[in-house]
Amino acid sequence: MSGPVIIVSGLSRCGTSLVMQMLQAGGVAVTGEYPAFELVEFTGPRELSFLQNFKGHGVKIIDPHLFDWRGVPELKVIWLDRDPAEQAKSQIKFGAAVAGLPIQQTRAMVRQWTRALRRDRPRCLALFKALGCETLFLSFERLVEAPLAAARELAEFTGAASAEAMAEAVRPREPECYPGLLEIELLEGTA
Repeated sequence: MSGPVIIVSGLSRCGTSLVMQMLQAGGVAVTGEYPAFELVEFTGPRELSFLQNFKGHGVKIIDPHLFDWRGVPELKVIWLDRDPAEQAKSQIKFGAAVAGLPIQQTRAMVRQWTRALRRDRPRCLALFKALGCETLFLSFERLVEAPLAAARELAEFTGAASAEAMAEAVRPREPECYPGLLEIELLEGTA
């Protein structure tokens, strides 16, 4: 394929997996495996030269400020935002589940994680601005509350074949932190 790499990015638990699912449903080539679309390449050094192999593909990159962006090909960026407090709750819940620890989510912990999100967002956006990337800004809330409108924006930005198919990939839910782990439910076929 050719064209710019389509980077689907944000800070963790912001809706990047959902956007990757939408892109795939709309006919855009994507990397990684459904439903989370995580890349094996990220288990090693955090450099992105491998992106040369994914021109025209959607690639999910979480926490972009932690990577070395030297030598990357032309990029288009889909940046996802989410209410920081809800995002922090989701991060804490996900971290506890992945680590298998019974972590109690406290107000102080949510405030601390929310501050970290607010600190890191400008760093990420400054990085993409310095790279001169065309950027589409979407919110998680818009994705779940107005999926067809968000899908139309995604289709226009990426050249996806079907905004309707993209919108159908969105599971009905509220924008607040989901009580379970949707990615696991999708894999198990229970969502």
